[in-house]
Amino acid sequence: MESQPYAFMYKILWTFGLLALLIANTYFEKEIDRIANTIYSKEGSYWYYATVPCLLGIYLSFLFIRKWTWQLNVPLLLGVCLPCFLLTFYSPLAYTIARLTATSTTYTIPIPLWLYQLNSLHVFSFVCGFTLMMSLFGGKSAPHSHNVN
Repeated sequence: MESQPYAFMYKILWTFGLLALLIANTYFEKEIDRIANTIYSKEGSYWYYATVPCLLGIYLSFLFIRKWTWQLNVPLLLGVCLPCFLLTFYSPLAYTIARLTATSTTYTIPIPLWLYQLNSLHVFSFVCGFTLMMSLFGGKSAPHSHNVN
């Protein structure tokens, strides 16, 4: 068990790391948008906006993982992480495949409007990263006890 000063310092360092990640995110976001406007392709933006919230979710999970031992939680992995992963990365993958397989400069992208609107919030990507780490290292949750003793 770690002592209180080390636990406190870990949280402070985590906060500084979060600030550094957010500053880097701002820089890279502007750079990706600049490149996308230069080459007239939003593919990089789609992948960026799907990946970065996932990485931030992974970073947030560092606060909640107590022991860094492999403790697979299959229901969390298959029930939450996998659907969020599919919802998050379907749009950039469909865009990339449509662009690579197109025979002309114009092509249609099979992304439903509702999925595009849901992914604009970046919640699925964030939850995907967070639950990925929690399902790999968080272990199984204890069954709820309803004893009144």
